[in-house]
Order: sequence, then C-alpha cells, then structure tokens
Amino acid sequence: MVLPYQMPFDVKGRFGPLKANLDIPEMDIDGQVGNVAVTAQGKLLEGQLTVDIQIPKASTADVPIELGLRQPVGLTNLQAHLVAPLFRKQSQPLPAEVTIDPFRVILHFGNSAIHVSGKGTPSRFSLTGDSSSLSSQDLPITLPVHQPFSLEQLQFEAEIQGAQFTLQSFEAKAFDGALMSKGILDGSSFSLEGTFKDFLVEPLVKAVRPSSLSITGVGELEWKVSGVASPSKMPELQGPVHVTIRNGAIIGFDFLKTIEEALQMSGALGKSTGATQFALIDAKTVLEKDGLNIREIIVNAPDFSVRSAGTLGLDHSVNLKGTLAVPPSIAGKITQRFPLAQVVRQEGQLVLPFVVKGTVQNPVFRLDTKSLGNQVKKKFEKRLEKVLKGDKQELQKLLNEGKDLLKHLFRR
Repeated sequence: MVLPYQMPFDVKGRFGPLKANLDIPEMDIDGQVGNVAVTAQGKLLEGQLTVDIQIPKASTADVPIELGLRQPVGLTNLQAHLVAPLFRKQSQPLPAEVTIDPFRVILHFGNSAIHVSGKGTPSRFSLTGDSSSLSSQDLPITLPVHQPFSLEQLQFEAEIQGAQFTLQSFEAKAFDGALMSKGILDGSSFSLEGTFKDFLVEPLVKAVRPSSLSITGVGELEWKVSGVASPSKMPELQGPVHVTIRNGAIIGFDFLKTIEEALQMSGALGKSTGATQFALIDAKTVLEKDGLNIREIIVNAPDFSVRSAGTLGLDHSVNLKGTLAVPPSIAGKITQRFPLAQVVRQEGQLVLPFVVKGTVQNPVFRLDTKSLGNQVKKKFEKRLEKVLKGDKQELQKLLNEGKDLLKHLFRR
C-alpha cells in the first residue's frame, strides 16, 4: 500500500540467473499500481540497467492528487527504452545520466488524440507530436471561448530543459487558416510569438466573443507577447499584436448612419444597408497592463476611410481619436449642413476629425469640434497671409467664399 494515498500496488516477476559479478542477464516484471498495469523487461550488465517499460492504458484520474483538470487525460501504448547507470566499475566508465530513447505515447483528450514521441535525458528531453484533429471542447482546461473549434493537422516540436519548456514550433489549421507559433515557458513566466494567416474572421469571432454584430472577411494576425502564467486567473499579456482583415463587412453596423447621427443629418447620406463594407481593416496594437494601446487603425471602405488611435481599457472603456475622409459625393452633402467644413477639404475629399468615447458595447462617435476649429483657423491664417502679401486673386477668392459661408450660416 502506497502511503499516504492508500493506493494498492502489486509486483511480480523473475530475474536471473544472478552472476558472481552481480550481472542479471534477464528481468521480467509485471506490476499493478492502483488501476495502472506496468510491465518492464530488461537486463543489468556491468552496472548498467537497460529496460523496456510499457503501460497499455492509464489516466490522470488514476493519480491520487487533484490536478485541477476539467476532465481527465488518458494515455495508451506508452513505451520507453531506458538506460540507467546503477553503479560503476573501475574498468568501465558509465554515462552520468539516465537516457530515454525512444519514448512513445498516445494522449487522449475526450474524442481527440495526440501521438507523442521523444528522446533525451531527465535534464534535457526532446518531444514531437501530431494530431489529425483536436477539438477545443475535449481539452482538459477551460478556454475563454463560447463555441467549440478544432485544430486540424496539428504538429509540434518542443524541448524540456530543467524547469524551462521551449516550444520550438507549433503548426495547425484552424478556421481555414494556417497557425504557426513558438515560445518559452520558464517557471511561471512565458513568451509567445507567431502568425495566423488567411483565417475566416466570422467563425473565429463567433467562437471567441458572440455579439449582435458579425464580421466577415479574411484575416491575418501577428503577435509577440509575454506574461506570467497563473492557475487562478488569466495571465496579464504584454507586447505587440497586428491584425489585418481584408474584403469583408461588419453586419449589423452601418458606419454612414453613425456619421449621420453624429452630424444630425438623418437620412442625408442614403438608405441604411445595416452593414459596413470594407476593403481593409489594419490595426497595430500593443497589449499593456491596463488594456489595449491602439497605435493605429486604418479602415478603407468604398464610401469612407478612417485613421485612428487610442486605447481600449480592461474595463471595456473606449477612447479613440482620428480622422474620417469621405469622397466628394458625400462631402458635398456634409458641407451643405456645415459650411465651415469646406475649409478642411483635401484634394476633393473632406477630412473630418472625430473622437469615440464610451464603452465597447456602447461607443459614442462625434466630431472633434475643437480640432476642426483649429484646422479652420490655420487654413484661414495661411490664406490671409497670402492676402496680406498682396495676392489679389486669393483676396477675391476668400471674399467670395466668406460671403457664401455667411449666407449658409445665417440661413441656418
């Protein structure tokens, strides 16, 4: 009986014949530890133990301590060839460490399985693994997802050296995209970098964060993050993350209608489609302790383009500032409502500053009137400087535009 867990064990076998030099040319042992059967066959020659160990079937449920897993992990067909120095003769130097080569096992997670093989020593051990399909709902830990997903054609290479686990390569298919990553876990701290290319955005977003909005398109993700792992809470991540989505739509959100509401021009920009089509969303961000620092977001759409920067807090607060550029067809309607906006036209486009405040669930978009006023002031100052230098054409142009602006202002 193994104490203090009250786990019964039973061992039987044979070895021999015992030689005068303590060599044992044959050993054959069968053991039963709890519900786990173990067999070992080998020999002890010149102080060196060579043994083949097999465990047909076992599970983490057989371990007498609580591992904190959502569901048990099973293993089958464990095979290991072990060479270990037990004692040394003066005439025969022996290696200092135990070596295991090869090591093979099949890990079972629910209905999913991973084939693992390895070799090395207890101080430095190499592992490789592969799986045709691994479902998230089969994993023994709880992931922050709302819909299950699968990793297909999974392959990895790793090395364990002391307390450090190095993921040398990880590749898999998911959401029709190619996932590649590598990283290091050293004690409780870790670093991870990788890419996720050509994945379908809509099913990924639904799996991670269900919402009344739906985003379509093909995405690409790059990251290089670090943090501290904790069994009791989600790790705090830090580092750059770059997201790109091409040729998609935000279904359930019409950005032009948001512009209308911000400018109090209901219906002026056309009938609502209930969606926002875009050619590109490009977001360069940095994960920080307090949330997400958005260095730059670029959105290119048929009816507008946006550049913005700001923060998303861990409390879901939003704080963004940027510029909105619209084509002449829309610019004309806006300048009819806001004549002063004509001054900030750039090569036919109307470029308006904006801010977004509020929360992720309820963002509030509005014009940045302070920034707009500063732009108008600078434009007039430059043109007035030309007039003061004697530019008569600029004077006449300024007078005509001023007269038109006054008419619009007083009419409204």
